[in-house]
Amino acid sequence: MDQLFYNLVLDSTYYSWLTPTAIKGFVSLVVIVSLAVFIAFLRILDRKEPEPRWVLFLLFVTGFFILDFIYSFVNIAYNAFPAFFSFSPFTWQNVGSPIIEEIVKAIPLILLIYKSKLCNQVRDGFIYGAILGSGFALSETIAKLSEFDFSSPIFSTTAGIVYVAYVFALMRIFLGHALFTGIFGYFAAKNKLMKKQGWTSPWSALVLVIVLHGLNNFILDINTGSILGSIAIIVLLSVAELTLFIWMIKLVSEPESTRVYN
Repeated sequence: MDQLFYNLVLDSTYYSWLTPTAIKGFVSLVVIVSLAVFIAFLRILDRKEPEPRWVLFLLFVTGFFILDFIYSFVNIAYNAFPAFFSFSPFTWQNVGSPIIEEIVKAIPLILLIYKSKLCNQVRDGFIYGAILGSGFALSETIAKLSEFDFSSPIFSTTAGIVYVAYVFALMRIFLGHALFTGIFGYFAAKNKLMKKQGWTSPWSALVLVIVLHGLNNFILDINTGSILGSIAIIVLLSVAELTLFIWMIKLVSEPESTRVYN
């Protein structure tokens, strides 16, 4: 299978001028364009009862800086209680990180949805969550880009550059954090406005997005021993999360989600 991948790379055009810095710059541009398209899509979705731009801006900025807060909190906690944080990187990546990140992202959403009068539609909760999640995703993507090694000649080919642009931009911005936080915001708003309880309560939704986040990280960490196998996993995960995203768009477009609650 890997030979098929290498043949694909060899058959694609090689660009000698695509240095690691140029590749990083191109991927960064794709990230920015993807983010702009995603936010524009959310604004179109919310066009009939648009949320104030300053609210969305504050949510995005909050999401962007939450990652720094989490890293600072974890570093302080680790230095204070090193024995408590002695679990393996696998446990942190698939259990600890999803729990902390989703809880911290949920806090500003809970405050906005339950403590203000701005949220008067169920769809508002999804919009709030998706915007905050996209800010978080951008911050995380910048951190990953700064750490990633683009020195391999593979990334200077058409196939290589398309692959990294897809993973860093399209998959990270449109799916992942924006989707998970949007799901939580949707159920939180539904709970407040429609008094929905049971499995649709925000706490059940928080558990759901933590599990989805953990599964997302676990699947991405699977070592297939094959390059094409790893690409297949990323494609299948993308299809699954895109299907979930489309389903959420369908839910927030239903009459009960667009009704204005006073």
